[in-house]
Amino acid sequence: MLGTGSHGFSLVEVAIALAVFAFSFVILISLLGTGMGNNQKSSQQTVATNILVSIVADLRSTPNFSQTSKSPVYNFLLTAQTAMPSSSTTPLTGSGVTTSYLFFDNNQNALETSPLTTPIAPSGAVYQATTYLSPITYVGPATASSPLSQTTWMTRVVVSWPAQAAQTTPPVGSVEAVTEFRLH
Repeated sequence: MLGTGSHGFSLVEVAIALAVFAFSFVILISLLGTGMGNNQKSSQQTVATNILVSIVADLRSTPNFSQTSKSPVYNFLLTAQTAMPSSSTTPLTGSGVTTSYLFFDNNQNALETSPLTTPIAPSGAVYQATTYLSPITYVGPATASSPLSQTTWMTRVVVSWPAQAAQTTPPVGSVEAVTEFRLH
């Protein structure tokens, strides 16, 4: 038997508590979806950055004495026959720029053994790496330690996803690096 001093919850209090719980639960569920989406974007950007670093490292590790004039991993052709004069102000546009494409799967594996000249994505391609290579010849005074001219390479690498055969829509994401290197 309940007396006048007993405490309990009324139906109104229980309804309000359930409403607060339900509202909080809905907010937590929506935050979970946002967090998972951000995690996927972060993972894609990490893979693209790893691909970009791999390409730049491959270009930088190309030996100057190479008989094939190709980079060791991705076979980028590096010949200084189209070297530009040092007066050029835009080395990554215009004549003398070689544009090539590589495609990678989700595990950072290259799907082609050599760069392509046209952006046709093979099946299974998730990432597209576009590389712009431009040899630049610097002419300077000859000294005992440096020759009269040196050829360096200016490169711009853009890794975007998803890989598309035709760039009719902008990519979901991309990473980019511009660097200069000399064959060693």
